[in-house]
Amino acid sequence: MKKLAFGLLIAGLILQVVAVVVVTHAATVLTPAHDVQNRIVIRGGVLRLGESIYIHDNSTHASVGIARLEWAPNHCDIVVVTDAVDATDEVIAATAEEDESISKLGIQAGISGGGSKATIFLYKYNGEHVCANDSRFGTVSNLWISIISLSDEAPA
Repeated sequence: MKKLAFGLLIAGLILQVVAVVVVTHAATVLTPAHDVQNRIVIRGGVLRLGESIYIHDNSTHASVGIARLEWAPNHCDIVVVTDAVDATDEVIAATAEEDESISKLGIQAGISGGGSKATIFLYKYNGEHVCANDSRFGTVSNLWISIISLSDEAPA
């Protein structure tokens, strides 16, 4: 029994060493910010949820680079269509953040995609899928959207 335990310990140690070697020699590409600073594009804005869903843009809420909203094929999730020419922009970060009225409902937002389109998903903490036009949102529930990406070329 002691030989088996010792053998397993040695095997585990060897696997750890191999993992460290593989990770340290991985082909990770880190891009210095100063090399791409003029290619960074920030898009975002405020989406108003509830029975009427729209881009909330007024004197206190700005929307930049969001062309329009569409329904996902399930008619529940929101697709944010941006002014990106195509989907080749490299996404740096994408967030969909709930305001206090959505948070108190116990609903979280997630975002998938970037570039020319991003899909917003809403879920209760227990995993229940929530549609963006759910009446629980009332008339003043906001999602704050940010998509930061690298365009293919620097602006002229």
